[in-house]
Amino acid sequence: MTEQTERLQRLEHELHEQVHPWRFQPVVEAFQALRGVQCTVAVTTVAALGDLTRFDNPRQLRNYLGLTPSEYSRGARRQQGSMTKTGNTHARRALVEGAWASRYPAKVSRHLQLRLEKLPQAIQASSWKAQVRLCKRYRHLRATGKNAHQVVVAMARALRAFLWAIAKQVPVTPKASKTASGGSQGSPGCQRSSEEAQPRCGVTLGSVKRPQGTLVPRMRQAPDGCKEGGSQPTDISVINRRILLAPSLPMDNITKRTARMKKM
Repeated sequence: MTEQTERLQRLEHELHEQVHPWRFQPVVEAFQALRGVQCTVAVTTVAALGDLTRFDNPRQLRNYLGLTPSEYSRGARRQQGSMTKTGNTHARRALVEGAWASRYPAKVSRHLQLRLEKLPQAIQASSWKAQVRLCKRYRHLRATGKNAHQVVVAMARALRAFLWAIAKQVPVTPKASKTASGGSQGSPGCQRSSEEAQPRCGVTLGSVKRPQGTLVPRMRQAPDGCKEGGSQPTDISVINRRILLAPSLPMDNITKRTARMKKM
């Protein structure tokens, strides 16, 4: 147990180090303003969902996460069941884990205060508003006799709306522009070595040897000056290109075909 605990600590430390150069690092920091959404939960959510601003409203995000209750309707009868679970599994699990903090009364702990100090005032207000609403909603649903797991899923469904609202307030660092290194002439990406010009199957024209004792047919000249049977290219790159155009042929057929080209 001690070894596994230390391993988890090392993984979490490495995860924190990888967040700093990430372009979604401001979003991860802003998500940690919510209670129950620490670094691991925030990174998992952002990595699984990407840019939350691509959703027009929180309802689309709810459907994407699979937190929508299933429904069976027939005529005037409408019956709802458990959540569909048709969305992103990793993000849904992370939100449900973070929603368990709603069972405690609203309070700004020391760890949460340290995370809120470097965030704007609007995000701090959203954090306190989320705590008050989720804690009140949790107590109300538990008082009606709902199961704790069902209530936590409902809290996760409400938590994703606050995440979407916070993501709208945080600017995302744009992606670094890719340099067109492959488009310029003479660049390293455009140069091909002599090995790359050879066929990938490992068969070259020079590696094929004619068996001993075989008869070599004498080539007769046609009246027009060309060899009988048509003209064949003498450039090895052209021959190798023709070999590569038939990848479905077995290796023996390719070897025979190369030997036949050399004879011609």
